[in-house]
Amino acid sequence: EASRRRALFQHERDGVVIVNTDGRVFEANPKMSSLLGYTAQEMTTLHITDWEASLNATEVKHVLASLGEEGTIFETDLKRKDASRFPAEVSISKATWTGRVFIVASIRDITERRSVQQELENYRQRLELLVERRTRDLNDRTEQLNTIFALSPDGFVSFDRNGKVNSANAAFLRMTGLTTNDVVGRTEASFSTAFARLYTNPSAFPGVEAMAKAWRVNGDASAADTLAKGRRPTVELSGPGNRVLELDLQTSESAFISHVLYVRDVTHETEVERMKSEFLSTAAHELRTP
Repeated sequence: EASRRRALFQHERDGVVIVNTDGRVFEANPKMSSLLGYTAQEMTTLHITDWEASLNATEVKHVLASLGEEGTIFETDLKRKDASRFPAEVSISKATWTGRVFIVASIRDITERRSVQQELENYRQRLELLVERRTRDLNDRTEQLNTIFALSPDGFVSFDRNGKVNSANAAFLRMTGLTTNDVVGRTEASFSTAFARLYTNPSAFPGVEAMAKAWRVNGDASAADTLAKGRRPTVELSGPGNRVLELDLQTSESAFISHVLYVRDVTHETEVERMKSEFLSTAAHELRTP
């Protein structure tokens, strides 16, 4: 049994050192000598403070004095004979043999583990930096888009994936006279009904859902033809000014927005076209019958 235990002690892959209660080495296995760079004979002349690099003599003395039967495990830095250092995991406990008390410490070089941990920490920091930078860029982009959305002279109404209005910009509200409460939260059908009431001819607006269906590839031929010719449907609002609006609907692949209704005030362009048409008609008439 003694020979078996001696063989285990000699061939243990971790360094094992047995010290007296005052911290002086009683015995060390070959692995411990190899870790520290001392010979077996030199090891028997050493004290824990000769290789402990993180704790001073007072701290070492305190650790030994407070050590219980259950022992403790901690990480520290050790120094070799050549003064180089390496990180180590130390498992230390108290043992009693033939009436004498000894301290048994198992030492494991964790240089590779620390290297992996440091690499993971560096990766985590780089990832956090990348996420922070990406988040900042997205926030800047979002702020830019929100500014454009808010200050654009054209109206925008966006619908979420459930088909409900989630935002409408100031230009749209100004054009229609509606308020945010009148619009946000409405379903496509409810919004279409409220929007159509503003027209001189409510039937001119088929509704958001119908527009979305009509403008798909396999949708309504007349709507597809209108788009193919580069034309967008226009509607005239009732009330002062007889404002004319041009409508467009754009679909989105976003996880939050299904489509956006685009509204442009073309009252001035329409009036210019009307005046030009009247002028040409009058000129043609005058040329025929001066």
